[in-house]
Amino acid sequence: MFFVNIKNDYVLGDKYSESSTCECKTQPTRKTLIIRYLTFADLPIFPINFKSTHLCTSCGCVYSPIPKINSNDWRNNKFNLASKFSGWLIILLAMYIVGNFIAEINPDDTGFRHEPRVGDLVFINYHLMSRKDRYFSHPYIIAKITGLDAENNEVNATLLKWSNSTESGVIKDYLSQQDKYDSNFSFPITFDSSALDNKSLVFGMRRRNFDGEFNSLQKRLKFTD
Repeated sequence: MFFVNIKNDYVLGDKYSESSTCECKTQPTRKTLIIRYLTFADLPIFPINFKSTHLCTSCGCVYSPIPKINSNDWRNNKFNLASKFSGWLIILLAMYIVGNFIAEINPDDTGFRHEPRVGDLVFINYHLMSRKDRYFSHPYIIAKITGLDAENNEVNATLLKWSNSTESGVIKDYLSQQDKYDSNFSFPITFDSSALDNKSLVFGMRRRNFDGEFNSLQKRLKFTD
């Protein structure tokens, strides 16, 4: 099955021809526009050419003489003509949505790696970082930075209470905002800040801003004025 194809379509004019009659001689013919257009996944993209002809309203045969194209003949079908080639808009919209989703789950984290902050999320291969056998089958985990020791070039963080067997599992935890609650983190770790630039150890970093939501929650619970 090919995604790209060429098809024909028929757009009926509003006026019947008074001078031309089909060979079956039962009904007058109708001015018709034959559109040859390019499709992608069965969505019309753009027209290749137009041809005007006669279409019998009884037997459906197409034949000459070719009528002169008059814009008034298609006035009630202008919307159909326009909407027929809106497929490329749908494709562009789909590409935009997919692009935004990819940017959300896989943004450029270079700035986070070079200038980390407390609260940043670090996606790490903890088995590779710690060499602990119990993380061999589930090495991928989220860590939240809790402190930065510039003097010793160290990063303090806490690990999420569970780890994953795949990197996509970490992304799923991130998208479901499992990092939003401090109660989901427990085990503290310390590692060299140079690890942030090692994509084998740290395969991603993200930065959230939950301060506004947290302060709002506090006010609702009357912990603050």
